[in-house]
Parts: sequence; C-alpha cells; structure tokens
Amino acid sequence: MPVLSLVVAAVLLYFLLKELTIVQVWASAVFGMVLVSLALAPFSRVYAHGGRRLVHEKRCFKNRLGTVNCLECLGRIGFVRTFHIGPHRGSRSDDVAQSVAVMNVPRIDTQINLADRRRLAYAEYGDAAGVPVFVFHGLPGSRLGWGMLPEASLPAAARIIAPDRPGYGRSDPSPGRTLLGWAGDVEALADSLQISRFAIVGVSGGGPGALACAWKMPERLTRVGIVSSPAPTDAPGVFEGMSVTNRFFMKLAWHLPSLSSANIWFLAALIRRNPRRYIETMKRKMHDVDIAVLDRPEVERMLAMDFAEAVRNGAAGMVDDMAANHGRPWGFALEQIRSDVLMWWCELDRSVPPAAGNQLCHAIPSCRAKLVPGAGHLWVLLHLREVMDAVRGDGK
Repeated sequence: MPVLSLVVAAVLLYFLLKELTIVQVWASAVFGMVLVSLALAPFSRVYAHGGRRLVHEKRCFKNRLGTVNCLECLGRIGFVRTFHIGPHRGSRSDDVAQSVAVMNVPRIDTQINLADRRRLAYAEYGDAAGVPVFVFHGLPGSRLGWGMLPEASLPAAARIIAPDRPGYGRSDPSPGRTLLGWAGDVEALADSLQISRFAIVGVSGGGPGALACAWKMPERLTRVGIVSSPAPTDAPGVFEGMSVTNRFFMKLAWHLPSLSSANIWFLAALIRRNPRRYIETMKRKMHDVDIAVLDRPEVERMLAMDFAEAVRNGAAGMVDDMAANHGRPWGFALEQIRSDVLMWWCELDRSVPPAAGNQLCHAIPSCRAKLVPGAGHLWVLLHLREVMDAVRGDGK
C-alpha cells in the first residue's frame, strides 16, 4: 500500500510540477497519498477464492444488488460497468425483485452521432406524444437514474428526454468541454429528434448546463427549471452555509484544477468498486433530512445503480463537469438570460446552499424562485413530479 501511494503521488507530481510552487508540490504529494489510501482501504483485504482466484471481501455485492462482485464475476459483467439485475448464485432473490420493481424501463435507450463523431446517449420515458422535457442529471449521474426514482416521480403526460453528458454512461467524452458546448450538444439532440420547442429541468450539477441552454437558445425553450444548482464559483457569498467538504473541493477546482481532476479520478474509482460505500460517505456532509432520504432502501438502491452507470467508462464525465461548473467562468452572462426560469432551493441543503440560489436569481432577470422549508439537497428525488408539472405549466 505505501509503495502504491508513492507511485501515484509521483505520477500526480509529474502533471503538477509546471504549475505549482514547491510548497504546493509537497502538499499535493501528501494529499495524493491520502486519497489513494482512502480510495483503496476498503478493498485491501484479499483472500484466496476458488484455489486460484482472488476476491476482496468488501467488493462483493452479495445481499446488496443481486450480484457477487468477485474477480470471476468481474470478467462476466465488465467490472461493474453495468449492474447485472438478475439472479446470481448466492444472491438474495428478494433484493433482485426489489431492484427490478423500482426500475421504470426507458421507452428508448440509444445514441446519436454528433458532428464531431462523438456519440451522445439518451433515454426516453413517458408519453411519446407528450410535452417534451429534457432532464439533466447531477454530478455524478446518468440517463438511467430518472427511471429508478421512487413514488412515480415522472408525469405520465410528458415526454422525458434524458441525455448522458459527455463522459458519463454511454456518451463519449469531450475533454475540456464547456457549458455552452453542452448546450450545443442538447441543440443537436433536439434537432435529431425533430423537436423545435421544449422545456428543460436541470438538477444539482445539471443546473449550470441548463442555464447555458437558457442563454444560448431562448427561442426554443418553453421554460427552464433549476433545482439546487451551484452558482459560479467566483460569485460573492456562494459558500455561505455550504459544507466544509464541498467548499474545499469547489475551491480546489478553481485554484488547483489538476489536483481537483486527480481527486475526481480517485473518487470515480471508489464509486466503481463500491457505490454504496460512496453513498455512506455522502452522509458525512449532509443534514439529517438528507440522511433520512439516503436511508430509504429504494433511494440508496437507485443512487448506487445510477452512480455506477455514470462512471461505467471512467471519470471523464465527472472531471469535465467539475471543471465546467466550478473550475472556470461559465462563459456567458446570467444577466442576458431571457428564458422563463423557475428555481427551487432547499433551506437545509449543505451541498448547494440557498446562498447560491440567491446569487443566481438576483442575476437572472426572468427568474422566479421558491425556497423549500425544512428540505435538503435530495428533496428533488421525492418531488420531481412537482417540478415537472410546474415546468410544463401544470403547477404553480
């Protein structure tokens, strides 16, 4: 373990030497070793398995998602690139049944080819003849998470189009992408589907991209809904009420982008190996109201599956999201947004506190905001239908 930590730290230093002072280099080395230790510690106990194979005791998903994640299974299911929702020797059939029960299978799950030869994945839910609403997942997230939300969160009369941002799920990465670049991808997807006018809902890390769309193509948008979106990192007062963890990593993305990217790669490795352990770490920075939501079995199951799909091909999506959302200016003026924007902010949200919403709403002329009392960052998982109805014009 110490040798591996030193190797990774050396690689990290190689990429940082050109932009850091000697003090920052030493700090980065120490930080890199700590990250590796934290990421790999849960998987350090190795045992003989089947005489020749090895298994990490805590890597197995037995009694969790209906699969056994040992090396034998890794070869079969592609190292947690896609969760195998089905019977497996030694698994609990009731867990499998519950996993299947909470899934709303997409009506369409496919890809389009963009002008630069990248593939953009998207899924569709709901009524093909309904009002089109594009939904943007958080950081991390994927197109499939919307179909696993509890309590019938998707309105029946809407056509829900859920794309994977570049680097997530089945979408090809677009290194160095910008928020306006993402808006261009959304426009290309709408053109491919022959949709001239549509609404957008951006949740958490999907919010900045939704606002980029509102700036870039107001003539095509009927309304934009934003839920718990971060504000530009350099805006005044945006860290007020934010957890120490989130504040640290957002500032890291702004001041030391290379180190931030390295951290995201380690984080994605943790999610790939055991998404449920990552969910447990989320609780350390959240209010009790969010912890109560995470403790719901159907929510934990949904997030574990969604996060695993998000990083099925690595950390590229998370790295570029962190850079675009938090590591540089957004590239457009919020004051120039002319689309109709609805915003929801939650009183007890420590991930993206109401201060961020205040900054956005004060800057956007057409913004109407709602502060949800007594709620946290995960409020939208149980109230997405309320947001959808408002964005479609069915709610107040």
